[in-house]
Parts: sequence; C-alpha cells; structure tokens
Amino acid sequence: MKIDIVEKQKKYNIIPQNTTISGILSRRKNTKGGIPRFYVFSDQDKLLISCEAHIDHTILFRISGSSLVYEKAHPHYLGKLVLQPNSNIYEGFIPNLANPQLKSSIIQIKYLRDFERNTGERQMIVVTSDAEQKQQFKLDQKEFSSIRKIYPDIKIEPSEKNFYLEYEGKHCFSLSKQFDDEYHISIAHPLSLFTGFCLALSTFQKVSGE
Repeated sequence: MKIDIVEKQKKYNIIPQNTTISGILSRRKNTKGGIPRFYVFSDQDKLLISCEAHIDHTILFRISGSSLVYEKAHPHYLGKLVLQPNSNIYEGFIPNLANPQLKSSIIQIKYLRDFERNTGERQMIVVTSDAEQKQQFKLDQKEFSSIRKIYPDIKIEPSEKNFYLEYEGKHCFSLSKQFDDEYHISIAHPLSLFTGFCLALSTFQKVSGE
C-alpha cells in the first residue's frame, strides 16, 4: 500500500505559530471489532487521525492515520499512547526517525492524584517535544473558562474531560464536550497533531488514585 510520507510526517510536525488545527473528536464505543475507537475530523469533515483503544491492566491507544488499520507493522501506524498499571503518567511514543525499529517518547502527561491536587478539578502536568527530541516544552493548564477567550460561541457541556492549556501565555490545546461522545478539539504550537491527540485521549481514562 502506497502511503504519502509527507502527509504522514505532518502529523508529527510541531504546528507553526499562529496556526491552529481544530475539528471534532468522536468516540465510538461500539465497533464491529468490539474495540472502542476515536476519530478526529477536520472542520471540512476530513479524517485527520484515529486510534483503537485497548483498556486492560495496561491502557494502550494505537494511533493511525487510517480509520481501518492499527497494527504496528502497517504503514498507516503512527505510534501509541500508554498508561502502565498503577502509574499516573501517560506516555506517547512514535517510531524513532533514525531507526524505525526503536521508539521515541515525545509526550508525557502526568495526572495529579487526589492527595496531590489543590482543587477538586482534575490537574495535569504536560511535557512534550518535537519528533527529533531536540526541543522540549512544558505546557500550562489554565481554568477551563479561559476557552471563551478563543471560542466565545461554541456549544460546551460540563465534563471532566474539558481542558484548556497554554504555552507562553497563548492557547495551545483545548477539549470541549459538545454532545455525548463528541468533543470540539483545538491544537496549536508547540503541539503536533499526534501529541495533541495523545493529550485528548488521556482525558478519557483516569489514572490510578486520581
């Protein structure tokens, strides 16, 4: 199967400053294979990225550029998001660019456990990097109400999965519930489509002790 390598690489590339990728994240709990899947569609209804969710002792999201195949050996495979048993840190991996047999960690999402939080709201600490791991960025979680500065008119329903993050004082990520299993997602610098998707996926399964 022929894959557009340039288009695939774009999903790993950090989004340029003053550019935003936005669309709809849709969760499908019931699929033909019996495994939950998540899809992100652009505002033009084009599939941008998707994943298959394996929820067991280890939580594993297999991420793909296709809505049909999620095997590691397939050209559409992009990487994975993993939460190990009893851990409170999600980690996103992509195939190493120099050696595809190896993997590179490019995002870590730590959820504070109940005793670590200073509020009743869910709290995360996010560190991400570019695909070559030459730069590292720490994101700042802000009050979710801050989203109205960016999206004053979109429909938003209350949800524990609603999050708003900034980098150097500018919006870089938001996830907003609109309907059952449907969320508005917005991703900007210094995230990539892949790392932004990882961040969104992590909100759907609470960590141990959260």
